[in-house]
Amino acid sequence: MGNGEGLRQVLRQAGRKLTLVDVGARWGVNPNWAGLEDQTRIICFEPDPTECERLRANAPPNIIYAQTALAEANGPMPLWITVDPACTSRYRPHDTLVATYPALTVMRPKECIELEARSLDDVLASEGLPAPDVIKLDTQGSELDILRGAAGNLAGCSAIDVEVEFSALYEGAHVFADVDAFLRGHGFSLWKFVDIVHHETRIAGIGNPVMVYGDGGRCVSADVGPGRLFWGQAHYVRTEMLPENFGDFCINGRSKADAYAAIGAVALLGDLDLAIAMTAALDGVPAAEALSRVLTPREPRTLLHRIARKARRLLSRQG
Repeated sequence: MGNGEGLRQVLRQAGRKLTLVDVGARWGVNPNWAGLEDQTRIICFEPDPTECERLRANAPPNIIYAQTALAEANGPMPLWITVDPACTSRYRPHDTLVATYPALTVMRPKECIELEARSLDDVLASEGLPAPDVIKLDTQGSELDILRGAAGNLAGCSAIDVEVEFSALYEGAHVFADVDAFLRGHGFSLWKFVDIVHHETRIAGIGNPVMVYGDGGRCVSADVGPGRLFWGQAHYVRTEMLPENFGDFCINGRSKADAYAAIGAVALLGDLDLAIAMTAALDGVPAAEALSRVLTPREPRTLLHRIARKARRLLSRQG
């Protein structure tokens, strides 16, 4: 039984559709969210008109693509168009970084245009939409601005998938420490990093191994290549959803259905180990073992599609 059926099983227990928001939806939504048309409502924001129209052309009925720029508040916003459109940002790329790191030449600005931006809180309120269960952000340095503009809906959000910069690639852009402090202040905890990306000053160099340790003495060594750490993708969940806290989740009027919606949210991000651990805390080990038998990694074709999508993202930045 594939992961899709396992996700459907979890989402059925929530008793409602989960609302997923994808900000910076170039290339389409997370493949983990495919095939769940009857159990998810997906709202995607992509300000590039050509890309937005392309995505709309083949979108299933549960996915809406909005050609809307998001920011902290409603009003005019500059948008710096870059050599590779995937690097476009409301912030101007650092000229010195573009000149120093060969992989960043795709960030060279071509032109600056002005858009009318809106806050996510305003969009959701005007459309009568509920707080999102999951928010994914990939907006080249403006993620914190958008999160600030969504502050009114964060209490109802279970999980956030956010691109973070450890070294600011854009002038005035916020870095990981800023995003982390904001999200912790709104009741979220970091669960994991999914991507960690370095760029070097010249092509040729010796990479440095990164050691990843797990329980039972397991250890994996990965060569990340040479260079400076610039960006990564981070998964956050509400602190009350951590396995050590989740047994007390159903208090203050929250139901089992709310708990299952939270489990479904993290499963939709691909954090299956967390979804299983939350189930154990909520319903006991036998229920978690039963879920683990159906909530398995995606089928090979879907997994390969996800890997190819990530590779395309990386290559677009490296030229």
